[in-house]
Amino acid sequence: MAGAAVCNGAPNKSLDRSPDASGCFASIVVRQRLREIAPPGQLRRWCFLISASRTVSQVKSLRDFFQFVRASWGRYPESAPLSEWFQVRFDDAIISLHVAPPKKDPWAAAIRWERIIRVCFNAGDLYNPDMIYIFTDERPESYSIPSEADIEGALWNEIVRRQLFDAEVAIRAMSSTNKLFCYPEIE
Repeated sequence: MAGAAVCNGAPNKSLDRSPDASGCFASIVVRQRLREIAPPGQLRRWCFLISASRTVSQVKSLRDFFQFVRASWGRYPESAPLSEWFQVRFDDAIISLHVAPPKKDPWAAAIRWERIIRVCFNAGDLYNPDMIYIFTDERPESYSIPSEADIEGALWNEIVRRQLFDAEVAIRAMSSTNKLFCYPEIE
């Protein structure tokens, strides 16, 4: 039965993407590796993430999981999650960025809401995060903010609420992959 999809020792006879009774489609090799690195009680949850990722939040959880697995296998250096070293805060006057990447110099920026002239949203995919690009009249470059740094989408919701990005375009952007959307549109 080598190569068959199994989880927790039970063969998975289904060929579709719906999870079986154990909630997993992990291959034998992946399952064995998961047993070595998964914290106690987490194997079933991790198997489920592999097999049943259907929503954006599940896909992001799956991406985080695979980043952890890659680091655990020793092929890639382990680094702190982006949300720990890229902090985004905002209030009625400014958006504050506090960035302290591992092994690099930290930096900070303050973006005044009234100085924003264009906002772009680059829809990512499973391996690349969505990016928010904020252009101001103070400098030619944009400020790049990974969606992973925008905890719970609060900044993005505020950008749409302030009508700095069209709500209908935002819906299309959030349901796309590998596309750039700007508001106002680039001519």
